[in-house]
Amino acid sequence: MTIKVSSKGQIVIPADFRNRFHIAAGDTLLADINGDSLWLRPARTPAQPQNLIVAEAFGSWADLPVTGAEYVRVLRDTDRLVEDEDRR
Repeated sequence: MTIKVSSKGQIVIPADFRNRFHIAAGDTLLADINGDSLWLRPARTPAQPQNLIVAEAFGSWADLPVTGAEYVRVLRDTDRLVEDEDRR
């Protein structure tokens, strides 16, 4: 695959690559030189590889714009709101 570099030195990572490696706008990439090749890879925090394993295992979760932990937190907060309303 050929990718052009813009006049500002920017490239566009194809959507297939971004989806496969779970790269989103604002993510940080690490750049390395290996011989005459330039390698790009996602910079991950220690928790992120675990989230990717969950995403792979549960397929449908892979496209969520939040981590699994954030999704569960929202669900729990929603349950608390419903419980609070039921008590009233």
